[in-house]
Amino acid sequence: MLQIIARQLGEGSLKFFESILFSSTTNTKLYVILALSEIATDGAFKLIVDCFDDPSYMIRTQVHQIIDKNITQCAKFVHSFAFSTDFRTRCEAFKFLVKSMDPQYYGMITQMVTSGSTENKILGLMSLGETYDISIIDFIYNRFSDESWYVRNFAATIMGRHGRAVRRYLKEKYIAEKNANNRYWIIVCLKSVINVDNGEDIADLFDLFNASKKGEKLQILNIIGFSWSKITGSDARSAVINALIKSLNDPKWLVRKEASALLEKFGRDAIKQNLKKFDSLSADQAFWLKSIIA
Repeated sequence: MLQIIARQLGEGSLKFFESILFSSTTNTKLYVILALSEIATDGAFKLIVDCFDDPSYMIRTQVHQIIDKNITQCAKFVHSFAFSTDFRTRCEAFKFLVKSMDPQYYGMITQMVTSGSTENKILGLMSLGETYDISIIDFIYNRFSDESWYVRNFAATIMGRHGRAVRRYLKEKYIAEKNANNRYWIIVCLKSVINVDNGEDIADLFDLFNASKKGEKLQILNIIGFSWSKITGSDARSAVINALIKSLNDPKWLVRKEASALLEKFGRDAIKQNLKKFDSLSADQAFWLKSIIA
């Protein structure tokens, strides 16, 4: 019935719907909101968005679905909820504002991330993390240098969520990056991005290993240690074992020790099989391998 009224009267029914919207039961309110979505004018969308933070989860879900489908028209009404005292409401509002791709909201959110409180920076990053765009990825990467550890960690978490879409980006950044802090967070991201059962990924990981200092090398070996059981492909296992054997020549004792501990996980037979690919072993390699393959 309400949807029929909306279709027949259009804008002329807005006052009627407004008069019953906020005093209705949850079920009736749902029908009113659906009827308003049939009108699909600014006036109708404003009434819908006014229920953005409704106490009912069902109402909020319905409202958010309508906004999502009509984001361009609804964004200007969502804007006011970006200043809510409720963190969840602000977070949802910012996600929609980012999705609208309206430059004024983009600018507002990026400004907040660069100069706001830690809470607002994280809130802004959560919003920006909803989309993948190279300009946003660059912006999130620059948050690795934020003064707050929480912001740096959250930026790395969001970067990692983009998975393989950012793998090549992170490798190139790491090779060019001189800042040790940023390199640390890149490796944190790679832990969730690298597929250790993929030969190309393993090659990339050890390219970074060879371009790293002791602390970074230990981080990279930690990635192997964390997920070595996921390396099921024979080519990938062989690539990892060979790379670890080579790392037994590392000038740092702690790196050699960690590499040897990882080699033990792969078993004596697998290591012996891969040793056939080496013409000779250095003194360090022979020393660390002795207890494993004896």
